[in-house]
Amino acid sequence: MRTDIGVRPGKSIRRIPADVAWHAYSCSQCGFCVQECDQFYGRGWESQSPRGKWYWLREYMEGREKWSQKMVDAILACTTCELCNLRCSESLPIEPSWLKLRSQLIEEEKRMTFPPFEMMAAALEKEGNIWAGYRKNRMDWFPEELMEKHGPRRKAKTVYFAGCTASYVESNIGIGTVKLLDAAGVDFTHLGNRENCCGSVLTLLKDPPVAADIGKIRLDEAVEAGVRKVLALCPCCEFQLRVSVDKKQLPVEVVGLSRFASEALGHELPDPHPEVRRQWAVFEAMIALMTPQGFADLMGTMWPELLNAMPLGMGSMMRFFGKIPLALSMMKPLFPIIFPILLPEIMPKVMDNLMPHMVGDMVPLITQPMIDYLRGKTREKICTVSSIRRFE
Repeated sequence: MRTDIGVRPGKSIRRIPADVAWHAYSCSQCGFCVQECDQFYGRGWESQSPRGKWYWLREYMEGREKWSQKMVDAILACTTCELCNLRCSESLPIEPSWLKLRSQLIEEEKRMTFPPFEMMAAALEKEGNIWAGYRKNRMDWFPEELMEKHGPRRKAKTVYFAGCTASYVESNIGIGTVKLLDAAGVDFTHLGNRENCCGSVLTLLKDPPVAADIGKIRLDEAVEAGVRKVLALCPCCEFQLRVSVDKKQLPVEVVGLSRFASEALGHELPDPHPEVRRQWAVFEAMIALMTPQGFADLMGTMWPELLNAMPLGMGSMMRFFGKIPLALSMMKPLFPIIFPILLPEIMPKVMDNLMPHMVGDMVPLITQPMIDYLRGKTREKICTVSSIRRFE
């Protein structure tokens, strides 16, 4: 279906909502939005900018493009800062359009979202927070000396909502805020273990190095202005900026506003840096794992268990073929057909949301290592060959 200039579509075009389709064709491609876009200057690809996405949507509605996971990621990766809305020469509602497409792609079409979001969703459902901490430990940070005065049993008209990051990682922010509120004479209470995540998206970490690059851009601006200490009120911002400082070795200190003010009043707070580094190392490792290459590397450590889990005696058959010269090489073209059927059954059920979307990318990564294993090559040799291939 084609849309003539000036004619507003009355229905969706290839499942693109009618109003989003109208905005796509209305974009003048002036480029005012490009340099303002965090997503663009963090990556450098036109497809990541609002202008690039509008152009791609036109091509898609004309039937010349198809959705890929990379393009889905481009829609999801918008930071929702809304600077593009302010710069648009046509006053298009750009950020609301991306939010509508997100809902369309993830909720209705069931496409794959970022792996960290799956982790967050699982933790939110079970423990009420995005850091996978136990609910029973949510209030471990609360100052013992203030528990009777401001703890969950206290009845007050004001409640302090610490949030997930302040409760499980950046506890110094929660401690400092509570002490400041008490010193200021504020009558408040805390929800204790009943407190849940506020529901906001704390980070877009499809590609952690890109997140660090974007953080560096902001911190470079501070360094150029002669700043040596950045005070962050939001724990999420403080966390990400501190990670950027650590990864990029920047000459600036990131401090929570509550910690800064609390120490100015003479209070001593625990150093958050060791816990930040520990939590981030685990989180970043999990993100790396939840990729096709990450899954392929994981499976490379589980060949005996995976073969044993194959139905109908297929594992024994595969081991038998491994002893016959050229048998596995002849079977290799069948693996892209067999694996999409087998993998969702033999991998843990917790991967149900991710595995169906990753099988196609995983098959080329796991085929040769499996053949090497079945031919009797040792894991040390397999890992060495795999490492060499990555750098070729």
